[in-house]
Amino acid sequence: MGWLATVSIACQAVVISASLLNGKRFNVFASFVFFIFLAVLMGRLMRLCTVGVADIDAVLLVRSAIALGYAVAVYAAAAWLMERHLSV
Repeated sequence: MGWLATVSIACQAVVISASLLNGKRFNVFASFVFFIFLAVLMGRLMRLCTVGVADIDAVLLVRSAIALGYAVAVYAAAAWLMERHLSV
């Protein structure tokens, strides 16, 4: 898994901790567990999508596209959560 996907997952975990679990007990632990869950899910998705691809350039291209798409989706979800649950 690339650094872009890892940073995106960490951002989503922080947003969930700040918006949905604000003030609750064990919110940091819950966001860490959510981070681990999403990181494992992302790793499995990347491995699943590159099964049977022999060319290393094609594998890297597919994994980069997945990481970029995942980052866009996670940032969109984070923006939606912040808009709905956080007041500035």
